[in-house]
Amino acid sequence: MTSLSSGINAEYGGTDLNPQNWGNAWNSVLWSYNGWNVVCILLGEVKDPSLLPKIVGLSLSIVTTFYMLVIISYHTVLPLEVMNNPDVAVASAVAEKFLGKSGVVFFAVAVTVSVLGNTMCALLATSRYLQAAGAQGVLPGIFGLINKRFRTPLFALAYMACATTLFILIGDLSSLINAATFTSFAFTTLCAIGVVVMRKTKPDHPRPVKVPIVFPILTALFGLCVDTTA
Repeated sequence: MTSLSSGINAEYGGTDLNPQNWGNAWNSVLWSYNGWNVVCILLGEVKDPSLLPKIVGLSLSIVTTFYMLVIISYHTVLPLEVMNNPDVAVASAVAEKFLGKSGVVFFAVAVTVSVLGNTMCALLATSRYLQAAGAQGVLPGIFGLINKRFRTPLFALAYMACATTLFILIGDLSSLINAATFTSFAFTTLCAIGVVVMRKTKPDHPRPVKVPIVFPILTALFGLCVDTTA
């Protein structure tokens, strides 16, 4: 525990405590947790929408626990100079310490599966944005078309796949992640503000899921802080 404590203390030594510079750091952290909102986007396709709070709460708790355990393992196994080396893949280095070369292969496969899962969820969710906008006339109607056999927004999915491939080819990964995270959380902030406004303007509107108003208020305030300092 002494090595863990000293490693963490050294890691955070000299941390910039100016809140005006925290936005970009929060963007990177939020990217790791960005995914819980996918089930909210797909709520119209969920059989029992009342389960949403349990699903989100349980999934966030599990992910947060695993992330904390991973960070603790990094600080416990690797010296600080190795973690700060940009040429070292930290996860692979930890795996090699624990399991040898076979651990590196295992982590590489696990990361690949995770990336594919994230990509699938991202396409699944974002295509529903386009489909809803097309169905409501905000975008051309072709985006709102549903495949008769699979009941999926085929054109919206094809468009997202092409757009994603194009951005990957013309941009660097770090800039894409920062831009995507900033944009995503900006719209999350707007959604939270919208919930607060709708509670005041349409208090009797039917709601399959009704969260305590404190949650959208806190989300909106936090989002404004992140977006204005990024």
